[in-house]
Amino acid sequence: MFSRILYLSILALAFIQLSLIPPSYAESSSIAFEYPAQDWRAAVPPEGTKSFLIKYKGNAVGFHHMEFFPGGNNLVVKTHFEIIVKLGFIKVADFRHDAVEYWEDGRLVAFITETKEQDKKRFAKGVLRKEGLVVEGSKFSGVIDKALMPATFWNPESLTKKELVNHQNGDPIEVETTFLGLKQLNVLGEMKDVLTYSFAKGDAYYTRQGAWVGGAFRKKRDAIYEICSSEKIPPKKKWHYASDILLKENPFE
Repeated sequence: MFSRILYLSILALAFIQLSLIPPSYAESSSIAFEYPAQDWRAAVPPEGTKSFLIKYKGNAVGFHHMEFFPGGNNLVVKTHFEIIVKLGFIKVADFRHDAVEYWEDGRLVAFITETKEQDKKRFAKGVLRKEGLVVEGSKFSGVIDKALMPATFWNPESLTKKELVNHQNGDPIEVETTFLGLKQLNVLGEMKDVLTYSFAKGDAYYTRQGAWVGGAFRKKRDAIYEICSSEKIPPKKKWHYASDILLKENPFE
């Protein structure tokens, strides 16, 4: 909502020194590793949307919303993420991220993103060609000679990868996944056993069927991704976009 989409905004809120140390409920060294189902279709919500509130110490500070447009073996995923926090008239955090991903039979074939943090802007776009993933980004531009996945959480296959593409700037990044065990989680009003992982400097939660249902960040795990209905996030007319790519029929134009 995530690989590093949350991180810089958390920095702006003093969510610093993120840690890979597992929380107290898990003893990962004694747990047999288990992945969620690796079927990308099962990760796509039947209602076509997935929303999260971003909470810090119990207070909502932002939200993450995704829309899924499947068509046969093809899939388009649109993401909007924002954290905007004010103390009086002073804006202490302003982080916005928009992304569009294009998938064919579970393989990323193109993506484009725009990110705004305070006055800083980042971007990335990539297209899969014969020579590899051709990327143009604010940090990395070049050809990656393999079809890397973006560092987002919705597709559980990302847990199996050692290298991903930073969604914000196009940079290839190394990641490590640790299985933390089962955890009881309230998922849209229903308590469920979910699989938990330490992944990309935070924790990520999935159902066994492969649906991403939450996460936690920071050493104390007090920065939370809490799944919610789309009615609990602001309507689109009140969103603060990073750019206009979500509003275009063809964002590459």
